[in-house]
Amino acid sequence: MRRCSWIRRRGGIGGGRDVIGALGEEEVQQLSLKKVLKIRHVAAIALGFTVADGILLVLSQLLPMLGPSVIIVTIIAGLAYSLILFTGAELAGAMPAADFAGEWGKRTIGGFFGFIGTLSYAMVAITAIGLLWFPMGTYLHQFFPFLSVPVIGTICFLIALVLVYQGALASGEAEVILNLIFFGVIFVMSLVMLTRFNANNFQPFFGSAGGGYMSNAVKAFPFAVYILFGPETMFAGSEEHVTGPRFWPKAMAVAMLIAMVCFILMEISLLGLLPTSAYTLAEADYATAAKFILGSVGEGLFNALAFVAVFHAIVAALYISSRVVYKMAVRRFLPGLFTHISKRSRIPDRALLLAALLGAAIGSTYYLKPDFYLQAAAILTIAGLFGWFVICISHIAYRAKPALQAKYPTDWMVPGKGLAGIWISVVGLVVIALTLFGFLYGQALPWWITPLWIVIIVAWYLVARAVGGGREEGVVAAEKTA
Repeated sequence: MRRCSWIRRRGGIGGGRDVIGALGEEEVQQLSLKKVLKIRHVAAIALGFTVADGILLVLSQLLPMLGPSVIIVTIIAGLAYSLILFTGAELAGAMPAADFAGEWGKRTIGGFFGFIGTLSYAMVAITAIGLLWFPMGTYLHQFFPFLSVPVIGTICFLIALVLVYQGALASGEAEVILNLIFFGVIFVMSLVMLTRFNANNFQPFFGSAGGGYMSNAVKAFPFAVYILFGPETMFAGSEEHVTGPRFWPKAMAVAMLIAMVCFILMEISLLGLLPTSAYTLAEADYATAAKFILGSVGEGLFNALAFVAVFHAIVAALYISSRVVYKMAVRRFLPGLFTHISKRSRIPDRALLLAALLGAAIGSTYYLKPDFYLQAAAILTIAGLFGWFVICISHIAYRAKPALQAKYPTDWMVPGKGLAGIWISVVGLVVIALTLFGFLYGQALPWWITPLWIVIIVAWYLVARAVGGGREEGVVAAEKTA
């Protein structure tokens, strides 16, 4: 890699500031994002991305297929998903980067796989912005009936955008507070529901609405994984976290323990409150439970809780997407102007605005063409699976190359010395295959979504390479601090 070709200093605080001309990628990373995030912040961002309103629909989606045994499938899905997350925790300690999977794929395998990881998580986060926009307006419309749903959603979106613009620490602290509110309310509501617990509601435990149980379990498994989807996005903060011993496995454990305890407690309390027939796809299960306990007041409580879930999810999505878009520009898969870092807040401000605009474009399709809105959700799912794939194969390559381990040491490794440690990523690949198969088997995703995503990846990569982007080593022009 060629090092910095020139740095000119000019007047400013402390003798001036650096005007960066041509920088190698390593220098861009060192001079950009400020390390301010602690374990509680990155765990809260991960939970924010995970706990959107989907968590409030868990039984409505899975009960018709599994009955009360949804609890067991949720536990299995959580354990299976954790394999991928802890695989990433090892790599994050070795190669911290805002586009995490992109950096790992690039360093361990090659530029193309790095691009798959970067683009996949950019698509995941940006699409999430669009999918979360109008639900905020829907949930708050009860409290502000004089405003339309799009107007309310837009106002909330702008508030979230301003919040993320304040910097990584502001985003992290906001996520901590929002998580405390959300999980606090969930915990209290679950305890109230447990006071009306009826064990008879769990019979038959392995019941289903129709079809063979194993067939339904195969169809339900990917939905259970999908509901948990998101904690690995915390690695987007790996250039901004405060270093500490075994930071990433600790952060991952905190996030997954909170999410799993919350999910299981919710499922047990909801099933103990009402029979399975009470929960249908026509209404969110928590709305059904809240109205049963509190009457008309319960609907307002549910809407408020759902809004908190969606709002802190969009804060996390804006944070994550801005970092990954920034890294795409650093790697020259996007114009260099998006590498700009705000001097005041130390965030990739232009990348944030680009991600917000793209997310807004996706969100606007909700009222223009609902089918496209659903297809965008399908692309998000497939992009996430491609991201998992890059994480797993990067880990295998990392363990297979001692020179890489020496060059990029980590302070925590999955049990198993050398290649013996790839057991976790190999099983992770099996989880990915089962998840994709379950979606296709249950016809939850159009068959053409996966080929379409592959075409997008290859076309973008080839075009970028043709114009000089995506070089493994080389000069990356980056405009810094305004």
